[in-house]
Amino acid sequence: MRCQSCTYSCTRTATSSKAEHILTQPSLKLAIFVLFTLISAGANAQQAASSPFQSDFTACSKPLTFQEQRALGSKKVTAERNITQLQRQLSQSGAADSALRESRESQVHQLQIDLVQTMERLECAQLSKSQDPILRGPGTAPPNFVEVRIPYATDRTVAQGNTDPEKHFTGSLDSNFNDFSYGVARITIPTQRKPGELNLPAYWSLVSKSDPSRYFVMHDLTDLSRDAWMKQLTGGDGRPSLLLFVHGFNVSFSDAAFRTAQLAHDLRFPGKVMFYSWPSAGTVTRYWEDEDSSRISTPRFQKLLAGLLKQNFSHIYVVAHSMGSRIVISSINNLASQGVDVSKVSELILAAPDFNEIEFKDIASAFEGLKAKGTHVTIYASSNDFALRVSRVIHSYRRLGQSDPLPNVFPGLDSIDASMIAPMRRAFGHSYVCDNAQVIGDMEDIVLHGLLPHDRGLLAIPQTLGGWSFPK
Repeated sequence: MRCQSCTYSCTRTATSSKAEHILTQPSLKLAIFVLFTLISAGANAQQAASSPFQSDFTACSKPLTFQEQRALGSKKVTAERNITQLQRQLSQSGAADSALRESRESQVHQLQIDLVQTMERLECAQLSKSQDPILRGPGTAPPNFVEVRIPYATDRTVAQGNTDPEKHFTGSLDSNFNDFSYGVARITIPTQRKPGELNLPAYWSLVSKSDPSRYFVMHDLTDLSRDAWMKQLTGGDGRPSLLLFVHGFNVSFSDAAFRTAQLAHDLRFPGKVMFYSWPSAGTVTRYWEDEDSSRISTPRFQKLLAGLLKQNFSHIYVVAHSMGSRIVISSINNLASQGVDVSKVSELILAAPDFNEIEFKDIASAFEGLKAKGTHVTIYASSNDFALRVSRVIHSYRRLGQSDPLPNVFPGLDSIDASMIAPMRRAFGHSYVCDNAQVIGDMEDIVLHGLLPHDRGLLAIPQTLGGWSFPK
């Protein structure tokens, strides 16, 4: 798990008693001193020349194929093994055969050069998967913002005659629904920000709201047919993974787009990204209207998800926030009960789910069964979530995303209490899954690395069987 406040120190591994004995011999101490002197002198003499260890920034502009990455990975393992063998032979050989030692030391040196270059090339391949073009030649200033293009599907009605892309879609249901509106949102993200920050201007601000170096900006929307949209979403080599975000209550279309861009960017997600925007009214006082909209939109989303499951994605990671969890939970459960293979949904993240806990208990066993087929569920909950407290008052039933006094725990599912790191002062404690750097880091470990809770640095909650919490 990534820790934003941790400091890291280098530690030296303890040497064996045999090695310590060898290094205490006076003759070898002198030899080591002479060797370091020669290395330093050689390095100084080559200052003007091109060093074999000098970083080759141009290499990072050349994308690697899957076969090249495999070949480089194999080359790296072989080089590391050969270096270890030669170093072991050097430690066991005597000082008499100086010619043999010199030959082996030369081999080690050349292998180390090859290994560094291989590692650099592999690192470039990893960096090229990032949304940020952050690796450049020396002296180049970092960009003030990066541009991302996020595909979307929505069943909101279109605001006729409104040219502002942020207000292109309303908060109302399409009463004559035949199919979704498909398209791509072009968004810029400022680079001078911390993970989790969604930089938007205050309503009263007099500064330019279109300054991409300071704020998230939606520049335009490109309307697409379903076929063109699906082709763009699935295009490219191989079988990409997909991150699908479904927002919650009180969220406008533009808010959903910005949050998806921020989440994908901060997660450093290497695959395709999209969001589904159901017709939330975007107003706190219209909570009951949002409930109706989410209920009506559920079978629509179910058809959308069924279509995505048929595509060439290797994995689909679904993040459902708040009331959006009602749409996603019901859709996946319904599809599975109909015999549809939902195993491509390898991870379902229920973020502060506004879902009746009793209702979920009745279907939790179905999701436990899906785990054996490849679909894992992670539930983030908090005792500081004021929005869910309000929902509990409205419905008279505890919500799945509440953890007071303890989080809901279900066999085969991971329940994580984020109360320690989810203060109420931000969005009434309801948006911690998207705006908290530690939670984002934990989600990154789930999505990108497939780590289990104990491998992510989470702590088991003693009073539960399967509950976890973030460390203080």
